[in-house]
Amino acid sequence: MAEYDSNVFGDYWGGGGLNGTVYLDMEFDKDLGFGGLVLGADYKGDFSTYLQYQDINQSDHDLRLLLWKKAGQHGFLAGGAGMEYGINGAGRRYYDNRFTYGVVEGKGYVLPGLLARFSAAYGTQAYPNLPEYDCRRFSGELSATAFLPSRTSVSVGGNARWYGYAPGADSLTVPGSITHLEPGIRLTQTLTPGLGLAVEYFGSINRVAGAGALYQPDTLMARVNEYSDYRGGVSGAKLTGRIHDITATARAGYQLRDYVSLMAFALPQTDTSSLAARQATGSLRRDRVTTLGLEVRFPLPLAVQAKAGLEYIDHGSNDALFNYYRTIISAGLEYAF
Repeated sequence: MAEYDSNVFGDYWGGGGLNGTVYLDMEFDKDLGFGGLVLGADYKGDFSTYLQYQDINQSDHDLRLLLWKKAGQHGFLAGGAGMEYGINGAGRRYYDNRFTYGVVEGKGYVLPGLLARFSAAYGTQAYPNLPEYDCRRFSGELSATAFLPSRTSVSVGGNARWYGYAPGADSLTVPGSITHLEPGIRLTQTLTPGLGLAVEYFGSINRVAGAGALYQPDTLMARVNEYSDYRGGVSGAKLTGRIHDITATARAGYQLRDYVSLMAFALPQTDTSSLAARQATGSLRRDRVTTLGLEVRFPLPLAVQAKAGLEYIDHGSNDALFNYYRTIISAGLEYAF
């Protein structure tokens, strides 16, 4: 997939460029009679013309093995293990990391028309060149979905993530732990045989524990927002229509984050000043993000599917550095084999 991003850095100064992404998703599922075996491997590679001089280009690799067994008429239980690798460009190799984990998941109808799903993974994430960021990591999801005669489905549930660190007595970069919770609800409605609507809301609670008085995480780490306390939520709506073999999706979203202790800062006094010289405004940081998007998919010969998209992001914040607009134009090809 190729895209033009008008604000690659995602900040006040912006800077547009072309980005390229390659995905490869392979899965082998073998029925063994008593159950089954799933082998999977994923690859994702990113390259940015704007950021290449900083080597901010990353590839992600995922290997996994699952054993599954049928449970009920349409359900299953599965367990296994996996490993993920994140590999950066030469100038950012100190952010390379690997995540080794065990996983369990399953789904099944607990009552007629009521489907329950769950998944959980636990493991260790290691940064060979930044060992202070090594952590134990847990993620889990749980949901219950009711399918109604009106062609409506209602799903309630949420997901949780937890990271446990072992900071030294003088550590400035990591806390003792981070806990992130997202409870929510999703509603889908089939309007006509070729038109569907989905709306959702997920709350967001992030808590950092055991941080020192001079705690200041690296702002280039993945999930950097989760290194600060905040609360908020994400609401969204998606309208999907299909005519013959062409599928179009329009979506809108709104996200808010109110930080508990992170202060908002003004811009540096000059364009050449260091970001470290920014002055606090005296207010806690608040982010308000509005997203509008449109994507069209259509088939091509030889099992190839083309897609094109347009996304507009208004990232509002009382921290001037993070108050910006962003437009992303994308096009890509998918091949199923």
